[in-house]
Amino acid sequence: MRRVVSLLLAALVFTGCNSPIGIMLGFGHTPVKPAVTIDILCDFDAGGTCTADNLRETLDRVLPSLTNRPGSSLRLWAMGNELGDTMLLATASVPSPTRRKNMQRAAWTRFTTTTRSLFLNAYAALSDTRHRHKSPIAESLTRVAWAADGPSERYCLVLTDAREYSGIGGDLECGALPAATTFTRQLQRHHVLAPQSLRGVSVAFCFVTIGTIDGRRCDSTLERSDKVRELWITTLRAAVATRVFYSTAFPHLYGFEVSHDTDLQAH
Repeated sequence: MRRVVSLLLAALVFTGCNSPIGIMLGFGHTPVKPAVTIDILCDFDAGGTCTADNLRETLDRVLPSLTNRPGSSLRLWAMGNELGDTMLLATASVPSPTRRKNMQRAAWTRFTTTTRSLFLNAYAALSDTRHRHKSPIAESLTRVAWAADGPSERYCLVLTDAREYSGIGGDLECGALPAATTFTRQLQRHHVLAPQSLRGVSVAFCFVTIGTIDGRRCDSTLERSDKVRELWITTLRAAVATRVFYSTAFPHLYGFEVSHDTDLQAH
């Protein structure tokens, strides 16, 4: 037994308390990672996919990855009818860690529970009263990009059907679809998703659907869905987004999430 203890102590001397061995034995702590800013942009019009269930799943995927990122910000936004109508609904900041593990675990559980409740209640309070007749996805994403919160790495998670409908972005619901470069230039002429506007921001379109348009005003096909996807990927890359994700579910965010699921990143 003494020999085992001696070997363990020797390992700590050579590897340090914050090595995997030291952490396993309770002598160290998990290294702190850089702070990030996570913006959740909620599109919950008639065809939007920001449902309570999808928002809950998003929080379940994001919160565990913030455990060792003190100072990180999590924000919930609601899409409006115009760029200026995009509204900040809720914010939360990840607290600094404590030295005692039991206290840290309790503090993190409290933060997670409080944040989930805050965001879901904010969503519920607005979803029943917010009446929208437009889907200015590009404009709202631009508004969120403007709201920089320090120099931290940023992710914008857009819970949407991806079908823009606005005076600037046009009609991606039922109208004739433009070429990808035409769509990009059209937005940029109005200073929407302008070049460099998404520098340092990874953008993920989550829970994108190919279901019917509200009221069955027009058909929705796989071919049309693929073309809409091409429009967004081209435009987001032109705005110099760090990474672009586009998924019918919640994609794995490389470099951020602690899990290693199958990813649908757009390369």
